[in-house]
Amino acid sequence: MTRLLLGLLGALLAALPDRTLTVYESVAFESAGEATPKPWLESAIRAEGLAYVAIALIGGRPYRWLATLMGVIGTVVLAAPRRYLDVGASVAYDRPGDVEWSDRFVSVVRAIGAGCVLFAIGVRRRRDGNT
Repeated sequence: MTRLLLGLLGALLAALPDRTLTVYESVAFESAGEATPKPWLESAIRAEGLAYVAIALIGGRPYRWLATLMGVIGTVVLAAPRRYLDVGASVAYDRPGDVEWSDRFVSVVRAIGAGCVLFAIGVRRRRDGNT
């Protein structure tokens, strides 16, 4: 089931990177349009989506590797969600200092981090990666 969800998320990211970015910014920022994404960001979103689809289809070791990586990142997000977001903004946006995160979004990101950790634990317990 989690592989299916990963594949669906990947398909959405790959098919609609511009819409994904617009929705993300409208939810994440206090004021939409307050930061300018770097020109390559939509292509990176599409590539991430394609990677998720490929890993979901392949399963096995690549799927377990991704789950472990997501667990590590989720742990960082749980510990310091605002710092995680600030680092991401410095990579993905021109003038990242202009980004003002919505307080509610910071809480949502922390919950997503917890979900990533739980996902990694679940995959690790199953070991076969065929779910």
